[in-house]
Amino acid sequence: MEQNLVIEVNISDYILTPLSCASLVEQFLKSLLYQKSQIPYPYTWLKSSVNRRRNRVNVTEGIQSNGTYQFKIENQYRIASKLYDGLEDIMNELAKELSKNTVSEIFILFGPTPLCPKEVCRIKIPILAAGHFEEAHVKDALKYQHNALRQIFMSNSWMDSIDSSIPCTNTFIFITKLQDDGSQMTLLKACQPLNFQKNVKQYTIKVNWDSLQNYACCKIFDDSNEPTEYEVIANSTEQTERNIMWYQFDHSLEGYKNIYINGKGVSELW
Repeated sequence: MEQNLVIEVNISDYILTPLSCASLVEQFLKSLLYQKSQIPYPYTWLKSSVNRRRNRVNVTEGIQSNGTYQFKIENQYRIASKLYDGLEDIMNELAKELSKNTVSEIFILFGPTPLCPKEVCRIKIPILAAGHFEEAHVKDALKYQHNALRQIFMSNSWMDSIDSSIPCTNTFIFITKLQDDGSQMTLLKACQPLNFQKNVKQYTIKVNWDSLQNYACCKIFDDSNEPTEYEVIANSTEQTERNIMWYQFDHSLEGYKNIYINGKGVSELW
């Protein structure tokens, strides 16, 4: 397999707004964690099992009968719950950053530390369609989002790349921005640029979308109830390397394997 893999994702069936881009990145990251064996089951199962435990009135119900295994069950829940909360926080913060239309790249690192990654996945973000009513486009985005994900996960290059899985490790997420907009960031902190060694496997997901196309789709009404063109922020500014700033998310995601007790996965015993 090539050490540096590039996959082109061409989006032409919906408008790539900040919200639709955030949703695409979120679904990709959730699938990536499962494919890279950092979570033992799909993210939807992780979410439902964690919430099922949290919604239970008596949290000790169902685990007292497994006295000798209680520590394993509780420890597994603690790790899974921390990963779930961490990823939810990261995606919420990332959606806020994408809404500013200054994010140029997202880095997902697998490894013990950010300085010694085993694999790196990069997502190149194009200039997004700003100035639209997000609610007017969310249905189309969700409807056609699977087409973009299929271009990644069903490509021959990607299928070849996942043959060599990596052991459970940590996941770190960085972003680069075209400028420092001075806004307050909750989970992000400025950091030095990362330099990856040549022997580190890198996967680059390049999202292509025609940001120069004129979409006259979002309208507002004036005082006379007449439709007027909604002002769409120009997207013709090209991304350059000037003023590139690096930021790291405070949260790291700890991968884990499933543990079985008497033939049952512990997530069924929470």
